[in-house]
Amino acid sequence: MATLPALWCATCVAENSIVLIGDFMQLPPVVISNDETAKKWLGTDIFEASGIVEQIKVDPKTHECGNPPDNFVTLDEQYRMEEEIAEIPNLYYREYNNTILKTRSDEERDKKKAELYRWLLDLDIPFANDNHPIHLINTESLKACATGVNRSRCNYFNASLDVELAFALLQ
Repeated sequence: MATLPALWCATCVAENSIVLIGDFMQLPPVVISNDETAKKWLGTDIFEASGIVEQIKVDPKTHECGNPPDNFVTLDEQYRMEEEIAEIPNLYYREYNNTILKTRSDEERDKKKAELYRWLLDLDIPFANDNHPIHLINTESLKACATGVNRSRCNYFNASLDVELAFALLQ
């Protein structure tokens, strides 16, 4: 999400060289302006400016990646989500590069997960004993709508509902 001017400022303090690492498939820089010049300089990320996005554009028919540079690496292991949660983006991720996002498991993580579920069971949370990290609640009938800011979408009703559910769980 870093803007080009912010990156230029950061590179000014480098003594020898810089390395920029990121994911061009993530959120772009946020620009709160309708001015075309501001959008051009603040809304263009480093991956667009460097030509990498165009260079590796995915073919919509074959789902094959274009011609990535030699130092371009696709990361296929994640540490933040539970495996069941990671399966959701895997449904889409797989389409683009035939790779599955793997979830690393370790003793410490498994121990913390077990503690969390014991805590939920002690609170007498109905779904806690199924040990699933995902519980979908269909709010379609409530006619909530999403609003857009730049290329992002936000649904304030669902966000409020999530907060209320979290407080209910904690009580």
